[in-house]
Amino acid sequence: MGSRILSVESLSVKYRANPREIHALRDVSIGLERGSSLGVVGGSGSGKTTLCLSVMRLLPKNAVVESGRILLDGVDLLSLSEEEMRSVRGKRVSMIFQNPHTSLNPTATVEQHLLEVYELKLGMGAGEARQSAREVLREAGIDHPQDVLSKYPHQLSGGLAQRVLIALAIAQSPEVLIADEPTSALDAVATSRITSLLKKLCDRRGMSLVMVSHDLRTVLGLVDEVVVMLFGQVVERAPADRLLKRPLHPYTKLLVSAYRDVFWRGVVIRNGLPSNRGGCVFLESCPHPLDVCREASPPLFEAGCGAVRCFAYAR
Repeated sequence: MGSRILSVESLSVKYRANPREIHALRDVSIGLERGSSLGVVGGSGSGKTTLCLSVMRLLPKNAVVESGRILLDGVDLLSLSEEEMRSVRGKRVSMIFQNPHTSLNPTATVEQHLLEVYELKLGMGAGEARQSAREVLREAGIDHPQDVLSKYPHQLSGGLAQRVLIALAIAQSPEVLIADEPTSALDAVATSRITSLLKKLCDRRGMSLVMVSHDLRTVLGLVDEVVVMLFGQVVERAPADRLLKRPLHPYTKLLVSAYRDVFWRGVVIRNGLPSNRGGCVFLESCPHPLDVCREASPPLFEAGCGAVRCFAYAR
């Protein structure tokens, strides 16, 4: 644990979808300390994946970064050329994508995927590259890597394909590992094994982890701090243990209630973009709105060791 390795400062991103513009991120700020882990939690459309792709500089062509900075060890990634960014991806910051089968090249074997990394990016000879490929697959929890190397992605189960994707992500020993919903397509048993594996790998290699999920169950027990997102905004930030014991934002309270009771039936949170652009984005689903919530969007208020975007905590 030490200095901050990754900082996202006041990042705003929109998508151009003629004739509309969709604001995916609104003034988002997060921080990741070296050697620590951060969970980013929120429902579909909250901006989690856009945040990850922004850090990797892999946003689609219709995305526009309106403002903000993304600092890696103090260097703004948004100011780098594409050539400079290629030396960052994989080597310093790596990402595990949501669906392993769509992230892997269906025409290439597992061995070809890994050899491309070791031979072309790290300059290894063929023999050393093949040995490194076997070792990284074994480190990713694959007991018989030789049997997997010759397989194509469609021949792998979901859990096995995810482990291959993890092996690719850690092959260049990155400092920061971003895992974007890495267990969304897996069953409960495979999810538990993958999250345990990620924790072990980060501890062993000294990587800092950003774990993204729609489910609190996936991140609690794995991360040090949690950021809760809703409609492109950070609505709460807190240490993981405090968030579970004393959630502050009404949306976070709903997430924690669902986490504590698998049979919980709560209010339905409205999907889609907020209709009241001048007020709080959670206004229409909030059980106890204030008058000011209809008039203005709340800023992030400091609350103990975290922060919450709710006028109920204004001082």
